[in-house]
Amino acid sequence: MTAANNTPRFTLLSFRTFGDYVLKAPFLCELYRRHPGAQVTVVTNAKGGQVYPLLDSRLRVMVADHGDKPTQIAGKLWRIPRADVVYALDDSRTTILLAAIARGKRKTGWVQGCSRLYGKDGWFEWRSVQPWPSAIAKLILHPGRTRLPEDKYDGEVELELLDNVGGPVRCVKTLAEYRSAFALPAAPPPQAPYIYCAAEAGWTVRQLSDQQWIGIIAGLLDAYPRHSIIVHGAGGALRRLGIHQRVLQYEGKTIRELFERISAADLVIAPDSFALHLASLYDVPAIGYFGPAHPHRFRPTGPGSRSVFYQPECSPCLQARGSHPCAKGLTQCISLAQMTPADFVRAAAVTLPLRP
Repeated sequence: MTAANNTPRFTLLSFRTFGDYVLKAPFLCELYRRHPGAQVTVVTNAKGGQVYPLLDSRLRVMVADHGDKPTQIAGKLWRIPRADVVYALDDSRTTILLAAIARGKRKTGWVQGCSRLYGKDGWFEWRSVQPWPSAIAKLILHPGRTRLPEDKYDGEVELELLDNVGGPVRCVKTLAEYRSAFALPAAPPPQAPYIYCAAEAGWTVRQLSDQQWIGIIAGLLDAYPRHSIIVHGAGGALRRLGIHQRVLQYEGKTIRELFERISAADLVIAPDSFALHLASLYDVPAIGYFGPAHPHRFRPTGPGSRSVFYQPECSPCLQARGSHPCAKGLTQCISLAQMTPADFVRAAAVTLPLRP
């Protein structure tokens, strides 16, 4: 399973968003462990083009995004040497279509099928199939596997693809165990310690309110008098709090800056997001807040990390995300509405014990 020059070649197709790419670290680590010196090319979008080089500098990254014409994308793919294996690392339509074009002796990856979701009565199956992409995937991927991530930590899921070529792999313990020596190193500890709070969530109704953030920040200021609180988002809460020398608005402009800021934090508080997964990658203690989905799939894995979650009656939520309103007419998910600042301060006391 090697190229003519005896260097193994792999092409990875990956089209999601920032946090999803961080959770591919176990797959990258295990692939390189099995094939030292391999030539690995990642075909991804502009977001992945920013994240993947920081996860592993050995990767060759090719960006194919919305602005590219189909002929440009096909030309880019044709210039990639024929791979021993092409891996489709997600089941998006983009990935499935590019898997048909990418050159490889063998192609494997995800097809769409039934998902396992968690509701108030336990696990159940939910069929989420787009017929024509799934049909194409079944024709070109051998084997094609159904992606069932919902009942396990998401960092484990891509490892299943390596079962297809080379036998079973290790299971994830913490995401940081899979941080490569070729990843961006953790930033040095700052002179003044800080807690990083991510207030932005991908879905509008999954955000905490300004009033909740005011209470959380005030509680952290009281509990950790030596720490600054760096806040990404929650502009309304910060304006209402007024000027406070230990409360800072995050002003980083690059993905690299975010890697550095989170890797040097003493504690991260974030929803299921890029920030939360970066904390796990660098073994930073974190508090993840979740809703309406159960936290098991995207939980933080750093030392002492905790999840804040209240199971709503309408979980799992199967509606569209983004800026779409809640199907029940709510401006904030029931799960998040039940969270109090005290929940976060109590979790922080366990995750980041006060030093004498």
